[in-house]
Amino acid sequence: MICSTLFNPMDTDFQQDLAENLRVCLLVTILNQDLNNEFRRRVITSSILNGPLVLRHELGHSIIQVGEEYDGGYSYFGVNAAHDLTKPIPWKHWLSNPPTNITVDELANENLKPRVERSVMPMQVYPWTMLNTTSPWSVKFTSSGSYSRHVVRFSLSGLSQKEDLQVALDGVDLGWVPKPGIGLDRWHYDIHSPNGLAPGYHELVFTLVNENRQGAAQLCSAEILEFGNEDE
Repeated sequence: MICSTLFNPMDTDFQQDLAENLRVCLLVTILNQDLNNEFRRRVITSSILNGPLVLRHELGHSIIQVGEEYDGGYSYFGVNAAHDLTKPIPWKHWLSNPPTNITVDELANENLKPRVERSVMPMQVYPWTMLNTTSPWSVKFTSSGSYSRHVVRFSLSGLSQKEDLQVALDGVDLGWVPKPGIGLDRWHYDIHSPNGLAPGYHELVFTLVNENRQGAAQLCSAEILEFGNEDE
């Protein structure tokens, strides 16, 4: 059962009108009742940028009964999860070249099997920490050095100018640029590299440069993802 105030999550005019004229933070509460007659509540932000994404995520839990879609979680189930490659992929109808009418015997053929791409996440943290100009925030991790490329992924809030913050991996500035118009809102950033990480220790550092952003600048999450080559 869903009890909520429903509106089109993509209707930014509606959300902007609320933000400008009512000056309030709208929260959409979703209540769903499971098979054990237990109610679970999910609260959705009214953020114009993040609201639609969060709403889709929570509605997926409440209506479609699916688990997480991000790395580092513990609950993967439903139509967006596949744990047995001998069975049809639940989302095959969304693939660019979806397999059709493949039998169990045909699934034994390596050329017809869905490809599990080679990747690893050597580091993931959720600091939820306020940044200051006195002490940069850093985290160290280890790479096997056996992957072809990598991504530095992190989320920030309270930072709207590129001059406010430096993000560096092993002393190299990654050239972080905030999303245009982000204001104080949170946003996720992916910085891709076509090169693999060297084997051994690495350090990711976030240095707040603008002291005027103290009290607002926040590091929410950070992670490293490594991937194999195009054949993997």
